Amino acid sequence: MSFINPSYLWALLGLLVPLAIHLWSKKEGKTIKIGSIKLLNEADSKQSRSIKLNEYWLLLLRMLSVALLVFILAEPGFIKKIPTNPLTYIVEPALLEDRKFAAIIDSLEDSDAEIKLLSEGFPEFEEEGEITDLAIPNYWQLAMDMEHLNSDSIVVFTRGLTTGIKGMRPTVKQNIEWIVLNSGEENKVPFQALQQNESIQIEYLESNSHSLLFTKEMASNDIELTESKDSLLFNYKDRQEKLPLIINEDIKVLLVNDPDLSDEAKYIEASLKVLSIHLKKNIEIVREIPSDNNLSIFDYLVWLSNDEIPIEENITKIVFKEDDLASGLIVPGQSKNIFNLTSRLNSENIIKEHLPENLLKIMEADSGLKNKIKPFDLRQVDKNELTPVSSGEINQETEPKVHSIVNWLWILLAPILIIERILSHVRKQ
Repeated sequence: MSFINPSYLWALLGLLVPLAIHLWSKKEGKTIKIGSIKLLNEADSKQSRSIKLNEYWLLLLRMLSVALLVFILAEPGFIKKIPTNPLTYIVEPALLEDRKFAAIIDSLEDSDAEIKLLSEGFPEFEEEGEITDLAIPNYWQLAMDMEHLNSDSIVVFTRGLTTGIKGMRPTVKQNIEWIVLNSGEENKVPFQALQQNESIQIEYLESNSHSLLFTKEMASNDIELTESKDSLLFNYKDRQEKLPLIINEDIKVLLVNDPDLSDEAKYIEASLKVLSIHLKKNIEIVREIPSDNNLSIFDYLVWLSNDEIPIEENITKIVFKEDDLASGLIVPGQSKNIFNLTSRLNSENIIKEHLPENLLKIMEADSGLKNKIKPFDLRQVDKNELTPVSSGEINQETEPKVHSIVNWLWILLAPILIIERILSHVRKQ
C-alpha cells in the first residue's frame, strides 16, 4: 500500500485526544449515612476524579473515526504495475521483402523481444505470414502512436523515406531509437510518355537515397499506341511497359489586374515566363477577358482586381486578397481551386517568399505529379532529421498505477460515526 499524501499520517497523533478524555474520569462519590453531620465539613462536589480508563467501546469507536479520517486525508491506495515488455522491435514492412536485410531480421527473431510492423495498429510480425501492406508509413504519426505501447524501450528499423515525413516534428515521451537502413538501391523506371507535335519522348524517373531526377529519351520506332490513343506500349528491359501518353499542350493563363496592381501583374508574368523555361512548356498569357466571356479555354485565372470574380468552376484561380496574418505569400482559399495572393509584391518578397516556386506548386498540384512519383521516390532522411523531439517526461501509460481506496474508507467511516453518536447519547458521554 502507498499514500499520495503521506505527511498527513502525522495526524495520527490525534488519537491521543480521545484517549486522554477517557483517561480523565469523573465518577459519583459515595454517600455514607451517619447520625450527625455536626462535625463534618461541606464537600465541593459529589464527584471524585481519578485516572482510569472507562467506556472502552466508545473510546474504540472514537479512535477508529479519527484514524479513518487521517487515512482519508493521506489517500491510501494499492500500486498496480502495468506489464511491459523490456524491449520491442518495430520493422518497416518493406524491409522484410528486401533480401539484403534478411540477416538482421533473422537476428531479431532469435531474440526474446517482441517484433511488430511499422504500420497502423502495429500488428505482430508473423514469420510465415504474408506482407500485404507495403505502403510508405507516416513516420511521425506512428511515433506518437508508439506512446501507447507497453514497452520500456523501442527500436525502429526503417527506410526513412522523405515521402514518409509529414507535418511538424512531434514531441514524444517514449524512449525510441530509430535505425535508418540504406539498401543502396537505385531505381530507374519509365514514368510517362510526352507528345509534342509529332515527336514522342519517354520520361524516366531516376532515384536513389540522395536524389530524384527526370531524364528524357526519344522514343524508338518499336512503340505502339493503345486503341484509346491515351497510352503507349513499348519494350523496356525485356518486358512490355504501358505508359500514359501526355500531350504537351500549351498552358493558357488569363491575367487581369486593376491599374494600381500593375506591379503585381508584372512580377507574376515574369515568374510565369521562368516556369515556361523550367517546364519546357509554352505558357500563353492573355491580359483581357474574351468578348464572349468564355473562361473554359484557360487553365489558370490570375485575378488582381477588386471587381467580382467570374464564376468558372473548372479553372484554378489565384486571387489578390491581402492578409497580414497569412502563413505565406500564396495560401489556399476557402473554396476548391482558389488560392489567395496575400500581400503586395515587390522585388524583395518575390525572392524571400519564393513566388515562382509557389506558382509551380499550384501547377504541379493540378497535374498530380507529386502523388505519381511518390511510389518511386527512394530519397532518405538522416536519422537526426527523422527522430522526434524527446520531451524527457515519464510516459504515464507505462508507469505503475495507484488504485485509491478512499471511497471505501468513506463508506466505512459513515456508519462508525453514526454508531458513536448513538452510543454517546445512550451513555451520556
